[in-house]
Amino acid sequence: MCADSSLVLRVRSRDGLERVRVQSLDCSVSELKQSIRQQLFAPGDGQEILALSTNKDLLTKDDIGFCPEGFADMPDSVTLASLGLSNGSIVCMLTSGERDVEGVKLPAFMKAGRTTMTVEEMVAKQTRIERQDSALVASVSFDMHAANAFQAYVSSLGFHNKRGGVLYGEVKDGKVYVQAIYEPEQQGSTEDLEMDHTSPQAERADAIAAAWGWKKVGQIFSISAKSERDYMFSAAEVMSMSAIQEELGELAFTVVVSQDSPDSDDDDGSPPEVHFEAFQVSKQCVDLCSKGWFSVGETPNEFRCVNPDDTKDKTPVIVGRTDVNQVDVDYFLVPVAIDSHSSGFSSSFPVENRLTGQTPADLKAQVRGGKSLAEALKDFHAVLYVTGQAGMSTDEAASLATSVLLGEVKEGSGYGLIALSVAGL
Repeated sequence: MCADSSLVLRVRSRDGLERVRVQSLDCSVSELKQSIRQQLFAPGDGQEILALSTNKDLLTKDDIGFCPEGFADMPDSVTLASLGLSNGSIVCMLTSGERDVEGVKLPAFMKAGRTTMTVEEMVAKQTRIERQDSALVASVSFDMHAANAFQAYVSSLGFHNKRGGVLYGEVKDGKVYVQAIYEPEQQGSTEDLEMDHTSPQAERADAIAAAWGWKKVGQIFSISAKSERDYMFSAAEVMSMSAIQEELGELAFTVVVSQDSPDSDDDDGSPPEVHFEAFQVSKQCVDLCSKGWFSVGETPNEFRCVNPDDTKDKTPVIVGRTDVNQVDVDYFLVPVAIDSHSSGFSSSFPVENRLTGQTPADLKAQVRGGKSLAEALKDFHAVLYVTGQAGMSTDEAASLATSVLLGEVKEGSGYGLIALSVAGL
């Protein structure tokens, strides 16, 4: 039996995020299920818990013919403590049928052939909030060196404030390959992040990427470890994700880098685990955000819904079978499969706009590292540094990047002399 000491676990299902109270970490998974049934399920509704898991992929599976044994990390007999759970931990739950949740209701699925509603239909019928089962992008793959460089830097700062970047890459057969992460000039705090996408440096970054056959494919940001949030994304962050997809197209995505709370550390003193996860928001979210339906709600992870054509409507949207004016942003999140690869480009040069800085000595070490000058400069951040120090225009930056890609930059050439001069050689 559980000891008499209460704690709260967060239960994420297709209905949204809920909270359940259990007596202690000595409780078994079977006792957790009993608490869920007593606290979250309506008496006599016939609902069943198909599976519990700490793996969020549980929620992307179709419950028709679903085999719970595929997610066997939470057998009934083990204790919550043995699973590494702590106060505030998230457990994913798959249930049968439809279930009403106070504040956030289970939506009906879209009718065949319909993905959005016209403005006229929204006004006439209200807007029904729907889930999107799968991402529009097949998967994303990161150059492992670029991903490690971003993750290592925010880890070195202790995830103190939010930090972000622009993802450049290529799309092949519906899969996105991220080749570089550009970190613009920015200001980050515990909850807010502002990046300058209009500076001359940002314009040169676009030009260099285009010369190498890349384009903007998404964004990345870290979540501050100082944040006391009990949710994954805030409404403001989801609106940012929506804006990125509207600007860059339906294959654009967002990567969030986060660190477990120190309270969840193992007893062996190992450092907190870092998570690197990719998401899209649903097409409906992009559509409604662009039309001005959403603003930050009463809680940071909820949208306040306002029909822009009828601002007096107090319940402008339908979630499940209920008229509401607040919607949990979890409804609009769609996880994206993530992988890694090696791009063939270097990522050893220091990244721009960091506290660690960039110096001529860094470039000298880069070009004197045993490679040809063209190979040494086959580094997005090195080329961006050279073009900035040399005062190049966007056209000149693109020309230098093209010459680097073609292997035409040599120590005796014009661009080679410029690069060596910047390096103090």
